Amino acid sequence: MSDRQDADLILTDARVLTLSEACPVADSVAVRGDRIVAVGTAAEVQEFRGPRTVVLSLNGAMVIPGLIDTHAHVSRVGDLVATHALLYDCTSIADLVARLSRHRDRIPDGAPVHGKGDCFHARHFAEKRQVCAEDLDQVATDRPVAITDVNKTIVNSFALDHCISLAALGDSITVPIDKRTGRPTGAFPVAAQAAVKVPAHTVPMTLADELVASTAEFARCGVTTAVDAQPPLGHIRAYCAASQAGQLHARVVIMPAMRLVEDASFRAEFSHRGSDGPLHAFGPAKELYDRFVMHRSAYMREPYLGDPTNCGATFLSFNDLCKRAESVWRHGWPLGIHVTGDRALAEAAGLMRRLCCPPVYGLSHVIHAYFPSPDVLRGLCQAHIGAAVQPGFLSVWGETLRDLLGDERACTFLPLQAYLAAGVTLGGGSDAPISHWNPFPAMAAAMTRRTLGGTTLDASQALSSQDALRLYTTTAAELLGLGDRLGSIAPGKLGDLVVLDRDIAACSPEQLAATRVTMTVVAGRVVYRAADGALQHPAVA
Repeated sequence: MSDRQDADLILTDARVLTLSEACPVADSVAVRGDRIVAVGTAAEVQEFRGPRTVVLSLNGAMVIPGLIDTHAHVSRVGDLVATHALLYDCTSIADLVARLSRHRDRIPDGAPVHGKGDCFHARHFAEKRQVCAEDLDQVATDRPVAITDVNKTIVNSFALDHCISLAALGDSITVPIDKRTGRPTGAFPVAAQAAVKVPAHTVPMTLADELVASTAEFARCGVTTAVDAQPPLGHIRAYCAASQAGQLHARVVIMPAMRLVEDASFRAEFSHRGSDGPLHAFGPAKELYDRFVMHRSAYMREPYLGDPTNCGATFLSFNDLCKRAESVWRHGWPLGIHVTGDRALAEAAGLMRRLCCPPVYGLSHVIHAYFPSPDVLRGLCQAHIGAAVQPGFLSVWGETLRDLLGDERACTFLPLQAYLAAGVTLGGGSDAPISHWNPFPAMAAAMTRRTLGGTTLDASQALSSQDALRLYTTTAAELLGLGDRLGSIAPGKLGDLVVLDRDIAACSPEQLAATRVTMTVVAGRVVYRAADGALQHPAVA
């Protein structure tokens, strides 16, 4: 066999879960350049071995297709990891304080201490109470300490005394008060953020370094392709340059804001699919229609619990949404519309059915789409409109949703089984850094629908392990119009592979959530190895 037919990389002595009907399970896979050239038995793949082939024996480890995050804010992650303690999976206040303390010891003396989590809720913690200023005083009393999640910031006593302006709130916004002291507890809901002026801790990084660091974090978790939703124009240009230079550790699907796509100068520089590169592609154009369920502002048909006049709001009128979407579609871009409330979803889905069927510019999709009615599900399927969903929110937001909506409505949140039964193409994602970008706990959440507080939100909507995995592989690739090159392991597809520390086809949801990635391969190159924690430069084989 000639050198030009030799593989550059062979993974062998493995359990390869291909998600391809032609060869569902194999024990070896070969990659030449950035493409898979062979999948099968060791003897079959051995035919592609040459003198320069790198052969890695995996001792029976599981290999799966590179995972896909269909909705995130990728470029924010690198800076976050450099400047914050990560508190996403804390199950006790004691653990949260310990992580913040370790972070304090890593940053310069006197620098403010920041932490980021998904949703701090009393029922999530072993102590069964909310974090307060006194807890954060254990981290530092001589500088600000602040932790932030999807709908609040909690600060220490130093920040209460030096970084808070309660006068900025006016009379209509209240904050929790400690009955013992008469002072704020330290928790400031999103509506009170104007009062919180905690200085940031910064780490000098170039934009290129931020993007490389961000994609490296996704690669550590086995995510080889991630959507960056609405990055600024400068970030888009930097992504394209880093992609061409082979500097990214994971592929990025750029989802530009619709307002950018409406600009003729942007369209002269970029086009949907016409401007794709080695490690980047362009996805649909995005618009936010309504607001946020965790802020009590998603556009709903029924009011929020205990707030009878509040049914949420939109960022723009429906008429303006129609005009913007029609303009973008006319210029050759599919649509991605952010909708979180049931009323907003119904309105946006109706617009997209009228506008985007047939999907001549590629598959359009709704983003988040938490509360679909049966009519909406039927309409999405008939119009070939998909949905980018975040199953991890079931676990980390579920208890707060019970507080905001009541148990009955909370159980209708993200009815994944109903989506699949209706034939809607679903792609899983994280919305990182709103929640963590590790997809394995999110897959487990899709299987159990169990909140961190132990409540199950309608078990009938739970997915099988195979369907949960497909959310981040085959159907995610289809949602983004990349099914011909990503999502499964087969000859001709891109060489994006992930090696795991366990057989996820045979483990419980709890074991699945604890899965660790031991190696990540992007475009045929090993970009991450867990053995020594090393991230390798993707341009080096």
